Amino acid sequence: MITGLIACGTGLISTDPEGIEQIARRWSAEGRIDPVSNLAGKPVYTYRGTKAPSSVPR
Repeated sequence: MITGLIACGTGLISTDPEGIEQIARRWSAEGRIDPVSNLAGKPVYTYRGTKAPSSVPR
């Protein structure tokens, strides 16, 4: 979680849903994270700060 917070807070990781999905699929293919297929049918929670760009859906 700390890595995610640092990466998102510094702009190193995409904040748009499609960008996040692409990164997750790439990292999964590289073996850096568990298979993204494990998320199928599961709720996924996203959080954003009060200073996030307004263009990102809430």
